[in-house]
Amino acid sequence: MATILDSPEARVYREAAAAFCALVENRDSHPAPEWLKAVHLLLPRVYAAALALPRVEPDTGSAGEHTLTHDDWQVVYKDLTERLGRWDSYFDVSDPYDQVSHEPVRISLADDLADIYRDVKNGLLAEQSLAGARPNDLLWTWRFEFESHWAAHAGGALRALQTALLVHYAEYMPESFRNRPAAGEPDAG
Repeated sequence: MATILDSPEARVYREAAAAFCALVENRDSHPAPEWLKAVHLLLPRVYAAALALPRVEPDTGSAGEHTLTHDDWQVVYKDLTERLGRWDSYFDVSDPYDQVSHEPVRISLADDLADIYRDVKNGLLAEQSLAGARPNDLLWTWRFEFESHWAAHAGGALRALQTALLVHYAEYMPESFRNRPAAGEPDAG
């Protein structure tokens, strides 16, 4: 029997989310500049797919449980911080419509990407581990995590990626990334 998780919107989100998680998990397979370009291409797809998810109410109180631990997140965050090098830190304002408090704040692109990864991965893991879960609970969780948390991280990350790659041409300055060979490449050190 088909459920809301079989809808075209849910399928598109699931595919984009899985691709994003795989990109983060296999980050050592690509040199940092190429990996960053791939993130820049994929992140808008995941964002648009999450935005297109239908709004539903959860059926139970168990929607939104987290599987990845803070330690899991910390490993991704630390690795991304090292991988991004000088491109990790950027400035933004927390609320662009706040007329009073509009001082720029230093933000970490690694934190943005690690938070997006954690939220998206938790949603995918919930679907896999809870075969008997109610479809509305899972879909509600996907949309809630997006709206309440990772959408803001994605917006900031996309602007930082756009600036790094299309304004500063970071991909053509590999020395601006910490020298880390991709998996399978010989270490020059």
